[in-house]
Amino acid sequence: MFFFFFNDLSIIPEIRQAFKYICIDKMLTDGYFDMSIYINGKLTKDAIHSQLKACNSRYAVLYEKAYPQEKDAFDVWTQLIVQHQDNRKYHSLELSHIEAVAIVNWVYRIIKKAPEREEFTRKLMKDEKALFHNANDIELIDCVVYNKVKVALYFISSFSDFDDVISQHVAIDKQLFYRGHTNANHKLIPSIMRSSSWKKNESRMYNDLMIECPEDFSKTSTHLERLVKM
Repeated sequence: MFFFFFNDLSIIPEIRQAFKYICIDKMLTDGYFDMSIYINGKLTKDAIHSQLKACNSRYAVLYEKAYPQEKDAFDVWTQLIVQHQDNRKYHSLELSHIEAVAIVNWVYRIIKKAPEREEFTRKLMKDEKALFHNANDIELIDCVVYNKVKVALYFISSFSDFDDVISQHVAIDKQLFYRGHTNANHKLIPSIMRSSSWKKNESRMYNDLMIECPEDFSKTSTHLERLVKM
């Protein structure tokens, strides 16, 4: 995976895992992922550093100094992460969401210009073509990578655009169902499935909500109706 990485970054397990988490898993399940925040450098160093510090992540050190040059990236990672890690504490490669975001962003910010980051993304997809059966099915438009066989991609900037798209996909005798996300890279699964602790405590959360907000469920009569309301 990712054998095109400069300066042997591809051999670092955490970096491989972070890109799998952010890009590959999303591509395989939903057929697309949005890399605009990385390609356009929208994430601020201070914001990421604060979030990493808040969860006591060892990757916070990546954001305490300037982003390295390409030629120095592997050595900087080794000095900051490998040489200072406590093997007794960090024996697992499991990353939190913010850690995966931070690592992918760190790699992208090593590449200084947006056009070069975009080309980096194209190479990433080319290297992973075995996962998608046909590399010709994979497109990159406005920083969004998607499988054109699986996904129809539209960029909507006005109500008129929205109306046009809906009109193309709704027949008179059919209904249209949709799922909205605050973040395009959220997987198409219920929010409760995105957290292992939430999933484990679903029954408790369900009962607590029923007790605390009974008026909100006064018109529901079945378990499914309550879940939909929730």
